[in-house]
Amino acid sequence: MEMRLVLVAVGVQAHVTRDAKSWLVLVAEDDVDRAREELTAYQQEEQDAKRNRQSTPMAGGKGLFETVLAFVLTISTTSMIGWSAVNGPTFTAAGLSDAGLVRGGEVWRTVTALTLHADLPHLFSNLVFGTLFIVLAGRWLGGGVAALLTLVGGAIGNGINALIQDASHTSLGASTAVFSALGIAVAMALRPSIRTQTSMMRQWSPLIGGAVLLSMYGTGGERTDVTAHVTGFLSGLVAGWLASFAPHAWRFDVPVQSVAAVSAAVIIPGAWMLALLLGGVAG
Repeated sequence: MEMRLVLVAVGVQAHVTRDAKSWLVLVAEDDVDRAREELTAYQQEEQDAKRNRQSTPMAGGKGLFETVLAFVLTISTTSMIGWSAVNGPTFTAAGLSDAGLVRGGEVWRTVTALTLHADLPHLFSNLVFGTLFIVLAGRWLGGGVAALLTLVGGAIGNGINALIQDASHTSLGASTAVFSALGIAVAMALRPSIRTQTSMMRQWSPLIGGAVLLSMYGTGGERTDVTAHVTGFLSGLVAGWLASFAPHAWRFDVPVQSVAAVSAAVIIPGAWMLALLLGGVAG
């Protein structure tokens, strides 16, 4: 069936049947030579892709459990504080991404907004897809580096969104970082694919897949900030592309993963300290 799909994709009509001993792919007599050439080229592409995957090791998910746990606890706890009846509105106002205030210098809002959510369904959606995409990115880069790049990509995405939106625009939610993680995973899968002598469709299939996921899960709903999702995805693509040039050994290096994880863990509370001390006063 795989061979048949390969032939149909290049315009050679084929169908599959079975005789007493084996499966057969049948084509018209005039197409036999071309079919053999196409299948030989496809098999060579598969071998090249396999060799490239073997020469481009993944980090194997080092520190992924801790990263996902920190992600879940951070956005759940902060969101619940924002929902509290006593100080919730003030807390949320101090941390959401307000385009005018971000442009005015309150850049910490690009980070704090990632930890706030409008309601439980909003939070649950980001927990599910965030966990999935962070795991994908972490399989390539390790938990610590993936966490730091996801956070930075999300913050940059929020910053770009604030610059291109109207000054009155506000947003909150981890989804910008969630799609940043998707962009990182796509970029890491994309670079080794481009380095191999494969078909154009196969080379760009990670980017196509990422774009499909973005369109499916990042553009629906009345309150969806599509621009923030796109800027987060693009920021993640750039971050992942740059990370793909780093030595492979870094992905397995415990000190590198630890420094990255600690950096991510410091950025979030640091941003919230600025939000509550400076943003709260300015508000």
